[in-house]
Amino acid sequence: MKNDVAFNSPAVARLVEQQEQYFLLVAHFADAFLGSRVDEGLSVKERKERGDQRGVEKLSLLLGRCGRRGFKGNAIYCANPANLLFNDLPSTSASSWVAKLQCQPSSGWDDVVDYVGWKNVPSAYLICEQDAVLHPEMQKQMAERAGSEIEKCNAGHYRMIGRPEWMVEAVEMAAGECAGGVRMVRFCGLMIDQD
Repeated sequence: MKNDVAFNSPAVARLVEQQEQYFLLVAHFADAFLGSRVDEGLSVKERKERGDQRGVEKLSLLLGRCGRRGFKGNAIYCANPANLLFNDLPSTSASSWVAKLQCQPSSGWDDVVDYVGWKNVPSAYLICEQDAVLHPEMQKQMAERAGSEIEKCNAGHYRMIGRPEWMVEAVEMAAGECAGGVRMVRFCGLMIDQD
């Protein structure tokens, strides 16, 4: 976890420093666990206290794992990805996506969470009612823990594949609620420029 945070934090900080606008961070599942840590010191709230008018204004958590401060992570294994990750896709499409999956190291996930961005940054949470990995009731608990605005959709774990229009709508809704306009979206570890 720490290496992901260490890699992404400077990139987000550089973008915040270079721009005159606010940012929306978008993160999915484990990326939400990590994404809500990269904004430390970069939230609009924290930066306004220092006289700066830019920063991360909102988090959009797409089925996010919202760990509490002090939570100790652990490795995540997916024994049956076709049924767990792609359960809302036709079987031929699910098989195609399973073939594209790449292993990630299980080491490094046992880090202790020392910062949770959703304490300083308002958030929106998209609950996916067909998700077979993180039960909708657990998603609801995480959204409530983060104090998120809650939206729901009838999609599985990778709604950006199975129901991309719902994911786009959820992100656009969260971006539309940002006061200063949105410059950058962080999505699944990639930096995407809105322009």
